Amino acid sequence: YTVTFQNRDNTFLSSWSVNHGSDATAPSSPTRTGYTFSGWNVPLTNITWDTTFTAQYNINTYTVTYTAGANGTISGSGTQIVNYGANASAVTAVANTGYSFVNRSDGWTGATRTDTNVTWAISVTANFAVNQYTLTFDTNGGSSIATITGDYNSLVTPPINPTKTGYTFSGWNQPIPSTIPATNTTYIAQWNINTYTVTFQNRDNTFLSSWSV
Repeated sequence: YTVTFQNRDNTFLSSWSVNHGSDATAPSSPTRTGYTFSGWNVPLTNITWDTTFTAQYNINTYTVTYTAGANGTISGSGTQIVNYGANASAVTAVANTGYSFVNRSDGWTGATRTDTNVTWAISVTANFAVNQYTLTFDTNGGSSIATITGDYNSLVTPPINPTKTGYTFSGWNQPIPSTIPATNTTYIAQWNINTYTVTFQNRDNTFLSSWSV
């Protein structure tokens, strides 16, 4: 009997004759991109008629792994098993407060990522960087105070109190934090107008009157 071996797409591989009741000898295992050969569609033993053997395959699967570096997280499925040629589901790199997404370890710069037509295992890590914020001091007519710019959560050295002729500094409109907050912030000086005592006296220093102005 004639035994014929063909690939999944019916392309010819090999063919020869086998005696009644004998076993067929398979050719070298064929290949198919993205798949693993799993055998033939019918047994190779006890051939009793002309037989065509068709290669069978299992589709390859790949692990796609998304992880977050320090100061961030991943929204979505961090570990995915994806068939050859299929698409992974979308994931988003989410920065912690005071940080920003920079890129992934393979250079991808979009915070949201969808890997399409997956043909190999993928493992990437999201990178994050600390933000800088500025504290601005509006002295409301008083002496100027330099701004403070620093990394989020870094220590803040409080500025010296401003001065303003005729007024006494009473504080800022909100407390100066001990560390840099996660937003640019303006602090406005608060002032109390000074009062003075005026006294009237006679030539001989005898008291006449007194009040505040």
